[in-house]
Amino acid sequence: GWHPRSENPAYDETEWDEVQKKHGNLQDVETGRDRLRAVEAAEKEALADLEEDRAAQADVEWEKTALHGDLDDVDEEEEKFMSEFRAKRMLEMQTEAKRPRYGEVLNISSDGFRQEVTDAATDQLRVVVHLYADNTPECQIVDSLLASLAKKHPHTKFA
Repeated sequence: GWHPRSENPAYDETEWDEVQKKHGNLQDVETGRDRLRAVEAAEKEALADLEEDRAAQADVEWEKTALHGDLDDVDEEEEKFMSEFRAKRMLEMQTEAKRPRYGEVLNISSDGFRQEVTDAATDQLRVVVHLYADNTPECQIVDSLLASLAKKHPHTKFA
């Protein structure tokens, strides 16, 4: 059925209604917009109360933690982690320092090839060998490239 404007639940306020309300010609008519404003205001108030309750609860939890010494446990766990991390890192640095360093291309004679290349290559040491011919432009280019690579990879032996 038909409802008067003020009783229609789907009725929303128009600009005309706003002007009429402003001049006092429409009174005590609750519109959809009025209901929406009331609901929004109630929601804002409820959210503010909820935030206030959460903040108060967080304060209570922090005080409990501080009173029971749980913060000391956190500090102890953090200190233990950092101590283990430092020990592990020191071991890595010591291992790295023990590795042989080259940083340049070594000239190896045919007599020293077995000792310097074949016997020296391991899982820990890589050896890059350039077999070249003297006074060849292509070999000179490769030599210069290997020299720059040797500087970037000091733990790899370039021969």
